[in-house]
Amino acid sequence: MTRLSFSSPPSLGAAYLRALLDRRPRRLPPGSGVAALDAELGGVTAHAADVSAYRRVCSLPDDDRLPLTYPHIMAGGLHMHMLLHPAFPVKVLGLVHLANDIELLRPIPQDARVAFECRLQTGRSKPRGDEFQLITEGLWQGELAWRETMRFLAPAPRSGRRAPRESLELPAAVAEWSVPADIGRRYARVSGDWNPIHLARLLARPFGFPSAIAHGMWSLASCLAHLATGSPQAGARLEARFLKPLLLPGEVRLHVAHPDAAGACDFWLVSTRDATPHIKGSWQAGSD
Repeated sequence: MTRLSFSSPPSLGAAYLRALLDRRPRRLPPGSGVAALDAELGGVTAHAADVSAYRRVCSLPDDDRLPLTYPHIMAGGLHMHMLLHPAFPVKVLGLVHLANDIELLRPIPQDARVAFECRLQTGRSKPRGDEFQLITEGLWQGELAWRETMRFLAPAPRSGRRAPRESLELPAAVAEWSVPADIGRRYARVSGDWNPIHLARLLARPFGFPSAIAHGMWSLASCLAHLATGSPQAGARLEARFLKPLLLPGEVRLHVAHPDAAGACDFWLVSTRDATPHIKGSWQAGSD
């Protein structure tokens, strides 16, 4: 097993420069897998100005706790350095973020020092590509406070035409908003995530997109801004499957179902233009 250890956050910008020169294949070589790869970050404290800028870009309200999605930003450099390590055998740029599951076990103060533990799990080959799972745990005061499970895909080349999309019967829309053409660059400035597919049309085209696409974690945080009614609470859980890229600029609607007996509700983020579904997820608020 390979274990990476950092006492301070590794540079995300430097990691993206390395990713641009990445010569690894786009798919797992036949018969290969991912060696066990763990990483740890001794501790990091978010800068108040950085968190405030993130809140503004994602339309999240101000309070004295870290936004539920912000530890993902704090661990971003750690994630990229894992994916660029020789133990991970495929190219980083071109990976597709499939799903994200975030759990809050303890509310985290905005000025807390958070340590991170990450585990990159072995890839699974499927007809649509090779799937991987990255689990990140945030510890505050030595106790587990936050957990994220990400699934992503090294896609196989498309063959034939895709099956037509089934029509959705959606609950009522609770919000609608515009997604500006520069949101990828604005999100990159507050997250450090400079993936070219989010920045500009010319940079996204080599990856098969007709225009830049919104970052999935920005879209998810923007949904959270309408789903949550207050500060993050213990037991909060936000799950999402990223269905279709959101081309920039765009207009979206958030549809939310009635909560179930446990207080969880399903939601969908869809295009107002053609009802293309971008995210399907569920939200549970938790309680202190």
